[in-house]
Amino acid sequence: MMINYIFSVIFIALSLLYVVNINRILFLIDGSCSPYKKVIPLLVCLSAASGVCGFFSFSDNVPVTVSLFTLLFYVLVFLIVYLMHPNKRSALYVTAVYMCLDSILQSMCKLLLDFFWTSSMVSGISKLASLLINLLILLITARYMERNDNSLQFTAKLIPTKVHGLVLSVLMLLGELFGCYQSKFSNETLQNNILMISTLIIIPIIFMMIIYLIKSCISKQYYELMSDIMEKNVNEQISYYKKIDTMNNDMKRFRHDYKNHLQCISMLIDSEQYSKASQYIQDVTNQEIISSKTYSTGNYIADSILDNKNENAQANNAEIVFSGAIDSNAPLSKLSTILFNALDNAVEACGRINSSEKKVIDVRCAVSHNIQVISISNPMPEKSRFDRTSKSDKKNHGFGLINIRKAVNDLDGQMKIDTENGIFSLTVEYSLSGCSME
Repeated sequence: MMINYIFSVIFIALSLLYVVNINRILFLIDGSCSPYKKVIPLLVCLSAASGVCGFFSFSDNVPVTVSLFTLLFYVLVFLIVYLMHPNKRSALYVTAVYMCLDSILQSMCKLLLDFFWTSSMVSGISKLASLLINLLILLITARYMERNDNSLQFTAKLIPTKVHGLVLSVLMLLGELFGCYQSKFSNETLQNNILMISTLIIIPIIFMMIIYLIKSCISKQYYELMSDIMEKNVNEQISYYKKIDTMNNDMKRFRHDYKNHLQCISMLIDSEQYSKASQYIQDVTNQEIISSKTYSTGNYIADSILDNKNENAQANNAEIVFSGAIDSNAPLSKLSTILFNALDNAVEACGRINSSEKKVIDVRCAVSHNIQVISISNPMPEKSRFDRTSKSDKKNHGFGLINIRKAVNDLDGQMKIDTENGIFSLTVEYSLSGCSME
């Protein structure tokens, strides 16, 4: 009889921990929770129902009313949490997931104990294990609440609704499977049928979760790559603005020196020192006062990209030679993607050629019948595969051609690749109709 009272207390403590832990988890997710005062009568009823369930848990002849008290116990847990939170949907979902996980944990504990020990105490010990784990969860949630950690709230918002439904379905079916394994059926055929049906339902759901996980991983990889490309574009823009700042400073210096030069020339002329004045003018003319613009494509973004990439090319004993024109109204983001990736690949290929001879990256562009044509050619290293990256950072590289193809497809254009006589050629064509600067 004493053991019945002990486990009755354990059941009561466990039921109250369910409510507290679920409320704390919901608070960490939603940031809101009502006080316990409004549900005190329901908490008393919950304690009574769980106490009855605990008292009769080891009895051989369990009254039928205990099953009703067990059902009442679960209803009260859901009702209490439901009334305490403004977000009713989240309250019901988190409660269902928490109770399923706890049920699966207790069932696993029972199965493990049944392998080593046959006793009526197994059920009570599994409840005791659940009590200890819930106490641990209580301490963990308290730690998060003290630190005002909102990482759980942020993470919960990132999980799609479809995943929520799949997770809950799998947990409920797993709980059903574990419960069926432990239950004593007078008809074994019925038990086997239940297990088979549950398994047949679980397997497709697990496959759906795997597929969704793979899609999520692909999407994550894609957006990480796009983020890296955007960061690269920003760095290119910063470099471009630094060059503009340098040119502005050169212009200021030129204006300041220009006045001084004119004064000196005027003084030499006034003193009839014409030969010195002529020599002075020649010396000033030969000075490189302002850095000249390297490229003039007709598109200022293309000018900046070519100028920047030419610096990288020169570091790899190569040079970018441009001819033709790029329409000024070309879509900037797509044009940047095409030029950035194509020139990066070309420079990288030139850098892998072991030759002292200067390599040439030939960029030819033309606009004909409202069609923009961009052709980029570069020498290829021997035994090269253009569809594989040789860069050390293989995670973020090797997607150049993929990104170019996507940009071309977005423009409803065409992309052609040729590799003949050791020359790699990329040709892109797209219509300028409907294109606008972005």
